[in-house]
Amino acid sequence: MVFAGNLAMLFAGFVIIGLAVGASVPAGWTYIAEFAPADRRGRHVGATQLAWSVGPFIGFGLAAALSPLGLLGSRIVFAHLVVIALITWYIRQGLDESKTWSDAKGGVNAKPPSMWKSFALLFSNKANITALIFLAAIYTFWNQAASQNGIFLPTILGSMGYNTIQSDLFSMLSWGFVIISTIIFMAYVDRIPYRIFYFVGGALAILAWVILVFGSSTAAATAFAYAIIWGLSAGPSAQAFYSVWSPELFATPYRSGAQGIVFFLVRLASGLISLIFPVILAKENGLLIDGLILIGFLVASTLIGTIWTPKTQGKELQEIEIERYGHIVSTASAPSAPAAGTTAASSNK
Repeated sequence: MVFAGNLAMLFAGFVIIGLAVGASVPAGWTYIAEFAPADRRGRHVGATQLAWSVGPFIGFGLAAALSPLGLLGSRIVFAHLVVIALITWYIRQGLDESKTWSDAKGGVNAKPPSMWKSFALLFSNKANITALIFLAAIYTFWNQAASQNGIFLPTILGSMGYNTIQSDLFSMLSWGFVIISTIIFMAYVDRIPYRIFYFVGGALAILAWVILVFGSSTAAATAFAYAIIWGLSAGPSAQAFYSVWSPELFATPYRSGAQGIVFFLVRLASGLISLIFPVILAKENGLLIDGLILIGFLVASTLIGTIWTPKTQGKELQEIEIERYGHIVSTASAPSAPAAGTTAASSNK
């Protein structure tokens, strides 16, 4: 993408990046969750959200600073990502598999089951299917608003009279508040009940879009209020809780595969809806129509996540596994249900 000379090269670069993100993100959330202490799992997984937030903050800052250079500035933005990718690749060479995963496949050198066998096992269990539906619903609905924010906010700001540099700075401002709210999320996610924290994040996201849609289309206060409130909502967002809940709700043999499926569905839905929203946005009252649809998605995500919040906070992954599946399934040995009268805690020991 740095050296792209035509649309085909740029397209190929985006396809490769998409494959990399799809392979990397679910595995990253899983890896961290399997190493994290039970009473600080949300904090540790939240670190991925912090990195996710700092990245765009720097990217939009560079885009604004390098905007006078035109195409060269855009190439430099992508060039700095090459450096980060190489550093990441180097660090990963020294990472070991988690003990949880090694035990699940039968030892460090054991061969894990094939992808198709893993998927067959995943969909053969009712607990897995209900968790997939729950997580796909909250994340897909929320991500429609998030993706439109990322893709079309410059267009919306442009219609309000802001130029490219100003739009980049607005996006940088919003991501700055995402960083702040993510730090707050990391500090309190293991201490405040999941249900309350999740609801606050959803309510703030809804408020942000209500302000953008129904606020004055020419007032700077509308843009500023939207950028700040949306940023604050992103800390305890559906994505943040998805990254915490998905490792909790699936046993080790299913964990990464399940996250990959949900991630695929979420991104596919966002891509498809992104083909429709620009057409609507170009029409008269397009922002109102798009905004009402997205507000509806956010309301659905907030209600589903709040009503059916998982009761997993502060519990060991193995304890959650026993509660959800009735027995341990994350070891290579044949599983057996706990004896009658045996508590999850004693079985875990």
